[in-house]
Amino acid sequence: MGTHSTIKFYTKHNKCILAIYNQYDGYITGEGANIYEFFKSEKSKGNGFDDIALLYVLYKKEGPYHTYATTEQDIQEYNYEIHDTDEGIKITIKEEHYYEEKDEWALATTLRYGTLDDLKHYIDEETIKEKGTINNEWIKRNRTFI
Repeated sequence: MGTHSTIKFYTKHNKCILAIYNQYDGYITGEGANIYEFFKSEKSKGNGFDDIALLYVLYKKEGPYHTYATTEQDIQEYNYEIHDTDEGIKITIKEEHYYEEKDEWALATTLRYGTLDDLKHYIDEETIKEKGTINNEWIKRNRTFI
């Protein structure tokens, strides 16, 4: 059993141009880290936002990921929305919970909305929670929060 997620790409006009389903590692330190690493790598250099969305699929298909096409309406435990804005890429992360007795998904919380740097900061926070440790590099970057 994995932590399922969706990754959806939205244009500046809020049109979903690509929706993919990820079978496992959908949590922030899994899929969130994949998204961050992709956008910070040379693999994300495309000819416009549409191109970048397709390059993300290629990036996912290169690894041992279980990634499939889906629809904009698909909801999983973690849902990443990647938005093309005038200020650059913005990412919304939503966590959902499934209620068997009602046979429906309900938004648990919108975890974050922000830039790629905001995503990296959130990944670092979640890594600390998982490992229960704080390293010196994290302290230097985030000393105002401690």
